[in-house]
Amino acid sequence: MSETVPIPVPDPAAPTRPVPLGPAPVQISWADLNDASVSARVEQIRTARQVPLIQPVGTPAATGAPGPMGWLRGSVGSLALAGLVGALVTWGLVEVVLQSGSDTHWYGDSATTGNVLFTLAFALGIGLVVSAWEGVQARSWAKTQTALLKASPVLVGGGLVGGFIASSVYTSMTSGIIADAYAAATSATGSGGDAQAIFTQYVQDHMHLPRGIAIGLVGVAVGAALGAASRSTRRALNGAIGGFVGGFVGGFLFDYIGSGSGSGVVPRLVAIVVTGVLIGVSMGLIETARRENWLEIVSGGMAGKQFILYHQQTVIGSGADCHVTLIKDPAISPQQLQLTQSAAGLTARSLDAQRPAQVNGTPIVEQTLADSDLLQVGSTVLRYRSKVAAAPLPGAIHG
Repeated sequence: MSETVPIPVPDPAAPTRPVPLGPAPVQISWADLNDASVSARVEQIRTARQVPLIQPVGTPAATGAPGPMGWLRGSVGSLALAGLVGALVTWGLVEVVLQSGSDTHWYGDSATTGNVLFTLAFALGIGLVVSAWEGVQARSWAKTQTALLKASPVLVGGGLVGGFIASSVYTSMTSGIIADAYAAATSATGSGGDAQAIFTQYVQDHMHLPRGIAIGLVGVAVGAALGAASRSTRRALNGAIGGFVGGFVGGFLFDYIGSGSGSGVVPRLVAIVVTGVLIGVSMGLIETARRENWLEIVSGGMAGKQFILYHQQTVIGSGADCHVTLIKDPAISPQQLQLTQSAAGLTARSLDAQRPAQVNGTPIVEQTLADSDLLQVGSTVLRYRSKVAAAPLPGAIHG
């Protein structure tokens, strides 16, 4: 026998409810939108969409690595190479002055004139190349031409004045040396010695100091011209100190390699090359030792290149009139960034509102820099370094 199940009958008095056709709608209030977690999530999404410009840790990857010859882009290597090229030019000029193999000189028999022309050839040959080297490295004929125009008067004037001073010092010192050599040869004659050999050897052994002083004065003119080309008194002082030291050492060694007139063309070439390189290396070492603020290109077409900041205001851009010219980056404006030195430190200011520079990945209008800050102009990244507030450079993380 089956059991009957009663069927419920709806109460006509009960309120009717609509039958849901899908999921319930989400209701968002203003309180929900203003919640801190929502703002944080929006910021995370915005950050994730940005293209990373620098690595958060470690050294930025260089798109143009320095390579095995990257050391040549430092101050010492760059000036050493400039000294080498300048020495080759100097050698050609010196051979014109000396006229090897000729019985007479085109300038006459004056020893003073010969000495002045010799030192002037040194000053012009090495000085013009060293002064124009930054423009050559930047592959900017306009920058090279400007440097040559600024350096030439200093080199000609310094070469002539330094030549007369060097000739006077050289003549005075060599007169005493020759007198002493004659006395030594005379005394040796009585004891059966070879007077001529003793005289020659004595002169050769004592000519190093006066020749070192003479070439050192030429180095002073080269350094002063480098400062004039860079429009910096401080760089002129650094160059003059380095030029004198390098010139003195090179001149002192000159007679050991090839004397001024009687040793032959090839030994004289070697001696001049050694002297030119020593002048460049010495100027680079002095610049490096006395630098206070400088930039290192860590990423870009000139990676490894260093620029010492000598001026109160330094302009960076692709233009030839900039203190730091970066023409290998087409994304850089003619005048992109200005660095101003003050008591508060170094301040960076963007000069192109359409393409502002960036500091540590953030576009800036104006910002005071700290040591090791990364500046980006175009696609080139530079690291600012300050000797006063030097900080350890970031390195790779090893787990």
